[in-house]
Amino acid sequence: MEEKYFIAWVAGFWEGEGSISKKKDKQNYSISIAQNTVNKSTIDAFKRMKNIFGGNYHFEKTRDMARYQIGKRKEVIKFIESILPYCIIRPEPLQNALIDIKLWEKEKNDKKITGISSTMSWRVRNYDKYKKWYKNYYGKELNPQWGILANI
Repeated sequence: MEEKYFIAWVAGFWEGEGSISKKKDKQNYSISIAQNTVNKSTIDAFKRMKNIFGGNYHFEKTRDMARYQIGKRKEVIKFIESILPYCIIRPEPLQNALIDIKLWEKEKNDKKITGISSTMSWRVRNYDKYKKWYKNYYGKELNPQWGILANI
C-alpha cells in the first residue's frame, strides 16, 4: 500500500481505536492505539507505523492485546501533522495538542532568546570595564567581539 494511503488508514485507525493524552510534565503528549485482537496484519501495521512515525509497540499475549505508543515530542508532532489532514470524526484533540505543543515550544524559545539578550546586553554594558581588567590580567587586548551575540 502506498504511504499516503497507509497514513490515511492510520488516521481512521486512530480515530476509532486511538487516544491522545497530556503527560504529567504538562509539556508533552502521548499517542496510543490499542487493538484487542492481535493477528499478523496488526503486527505488520504497527511495525510500519513505527518505521514511519517512530514510537514503539508491544504485545500482551495473555490478554491478546497490542498497543502502539508515541511519547517523544518530535514523533508526536510528526504523527499529528501526518494524519490530521485525513481525520474526519475527531480532529479537534489533535489540533488542540498541536497548538499546545507549538505554543510551549515558542515560549521555551522566547525564554532562551530573552536569556541570551540579557547576557549580551550585560556584556555590552560592561565591555569597557572588563577590557581594562582583561588587559592587566592576561597582558593582551580583549576581543571587541566579546559583547556580540555570535560569540556567546
